[in-house]
Amino acid sequence: MGREGSGGDPVSVKSAPYYWLECDGCGAKADYGDFSAMSDEGSAVDCALDSEWTTDCEKHHCPRCPMLARCEVCDKPAGDEAGDRDDLCQECWDKQEGAS
Repeated sequence: MGREGSGGDPVSVKSAPYYWLECDGCGAKADYGDFSAMSDEGSAVDCALDSEWTTDCEKHHCPRCPMLARCEVCDKPAGDEAGDRDDLCQECWDKQEGAS
């Protein structure tokens, strides 16, 4: 049953799409504190990244899964082991190591 709004018109419960991030590694859902989801996609991603989630702009990983990054040279996804390669993709890492 609705209630009346300030203009005397009935007010009913409304719903809208909500957004949350799920880890592409393990499926864990991002924790948004007092909220179960965010009102827009950008806020859902930004809040998760502020909570130590990582991304390569294609996938998202929670803090328990391997860190994701984009290659600092070519901007392609650097893969799950990017931190071991100074945030370079395998191809750029191999080129750098070959040049040394």
